[in-house]
Amino acid sequence: MQNYYSQRLSDEAIEKLVLQEQVVLVYRLATPAIIVSIVPVVVVWWLINDIYPGVRSTGWLIASMVFIAFRFVLGGVYKKSPKSSETAGFWGRLFAACTLVYGIQWGYAGTVLFPVNYPELQVVMAAILIGTAAGAFPFVMSMRWVYASHIIPAMLPFALYLIYLGSPEYILVGILSLLFIVIMLFSTLGISQHVTENLSSRFKQNLMAEEIMAINQRLQSEIEERKRAEKDMELSKQAAEESRRTAEAANRAKSQFLANMSHEIRTPLNGVLGMTELLINTELNSEQREYAEAAHQSGEALLEIIGNILDLSKIEAGAVELENKPFHLRNIISQTFELIAPRATAKGLRVSYTIPEDFPPLFHGDQVRLRQVLTNLLTNAVKFTFEGSITLTVDRHNKQNKDNFLCFSVADTGIGITSDTQKVIFNPFVQADGSTTRQYGGTGLGLTICRQLVSLMGGEIWVNSTPGKGSVFSFTVFMPVSDAKQSISAPSHKEMSSGVGCRGKILLVEDNDMNQAVGVAMLKKLNFQVDIANNGLEAVEKVLPGQYDLIFMDCQMPEMDGFAATKEIRRLLTGRSRYLPIIALTAHASESDREQCLAAGMDDYIVKPYTMMQISEKINKYLDAKSPCVKGSRNSPDK
Repeated sequence: MQNYYSQRLSDEAIEKLVLQEQVVLVYRLATPAIIVSIVPVVVVWWLINDIYPGVRSTGWLIASMVFIAFRFVLGGVYKKSPKSSETAGFWGRLFAACTLVYGIQWGYAGTVLFPVNYPELQVVMAAILIGTAAGAFPFVMSMRWVYASHIIPAMLPFALYLIYLGSPEYILVGILSLLFIVIMLFSTLGISQHVTENLSSRFKQNLMAEEIMAINQRLQSEIEERKRAEKDMELSKQAAEESRRTAEAANRAKSQFLANMSHEIRTPLNGVLGMTELLINTELNSEQREYAEAAHQSGEALLEIIGNILDLSKIEAGAVELENKPFHLRNIISQTFELIAPRATAKGLRVSYTIPEDFPPLFHGDQVRLRQVLTNLLTNAVKFTFEGSITLTVDRHNKQNKDNFLCFSVADTGIGITSDTQKVIFNPFVQADGSTTRQYGGTGLGLTICRQLVSLMGGEIWVNSTPGKGSVFSFTVFMPVSDAKQSISAPSHKEMSSGVGCRGKILLVEDNDMNQAVGVAMLKKLNFQVDIANNGLEAVEKVLPGQYDLIFMDCQMPEMDGFAATKEIRRLLTGRSRYLPIIALTAHASESDREQCLAAGMDDYIVKPYTMMQISEKINKYLDAKSPCVKGSRNSPDK
């Protein structure tokens, strides 16, 4: 017996323990009874097989043997199962169901297989039936309802069948059989009640003895335990609160550090990239152009590294929120290929993409993050491929809902990846080997970001590769078909020139001398007049008397920052018929920074470092292309 007495038990619990003891007893005694039951089954079949050949007798034999085997297996399962008072009822009902089937088995034999015209066999058959009913008594007498589930279906059909036959001898034997059933049931009732009372009394006595022995100890230890628990709870609360504050402070510090680093690096990098871009657009000899382009490419590589580190940090902090908007899939792919095509062409590589013709035009999802994953994979393919081709294949994912999951595969004929490296290639800072970084560059963060972005979009990413033959990077994303009615225009291919724009007057609000020089030079190349304000206060002062068509506003400045300046300008210009667009120039690249810009009253924002193309696109977006007038207010439809 397990420790049933560790707590005060109700009468209902004691009844469950009694039932468990009875169930344990019948299962323990059932094993030899099951083995013995094989003999009468075989004997009955041997006696009546010639009388009732075929399925009538043989089927009964097979069914009986199968059921005996099942009961034997059931006993083994119960023996290995954990014993508890909570499951005793289930095992008891299961045992009663088995005895019921066992009784029906013999009820069938006593009626359907009864040898009516063979008196000598009738005596044997009756003896076997009565013997099996009486033989089951010692094994299940502790549970009267279990014994009743056997004797009634076994003997009652036999007794009624004899009475039905009508002869005096059969009627007499039938009546005696009914009497036998009644006597056995009453005997089982008395014995079962006696066993139940004894077990219940034993449990109660044991319980009372243990309760008396344990009550003083419980009372003494309860107060001490409660005091310790209260003390531990208070300490746990303090530790949890301290951990929470520490974690929040660390997270804030990390976020602030990353934001500050982004700002401090992007600000001078804007000067580097901006000046080199302007330099490249001047008249240079071949050597000078080569140097300028190398410097510009190095700056772009540094910018990519900064972006990867910030993206990884945001993803790990759970700060990335996906958009769910309709977009034109073919446009996204076309734009991505426009980015990688020049580098691929320079290396003599063939690039192509395949999309099924029956693909719908619009899907729902985050087009920016999808483009980021595709750009990363295609850029890697160009980097590690020296001859041959690069192909992007888009199709429905055959393992998922065909309308909701898309599969993208980027195949190249590059250097390939070893099987060992494939297992860790999506881990942070992992590349094929140390020589990969030295030869090809990179931080090893791109594929990690791809994996995490794909996971955020409900998909998975994997690679198949053979060294020396190439690689295939594949990923799935959850992107339902969009039923949006509005048309989404195909990608435009506008030429940037100094003549595009409204040639109006623009206020550049910027405190950094180098960034002032970059901004002024770019805007003048676009044929705009430019005034400079060194901080927000100067911007507010210049806006009132000035007639500006647009403001580019830096966000972080001394005396008055761009957010406060924008709010003040909006307040001062309230009620004027002519709307003044304000575009933020920020070195912070997070979504929260964008929301802060818009909340302050700015119309749009550009992340540093920026290009002359970006400046031109924003100007064309908010100013009329033919005259220096505003296209629309901040709430206009084309916003």
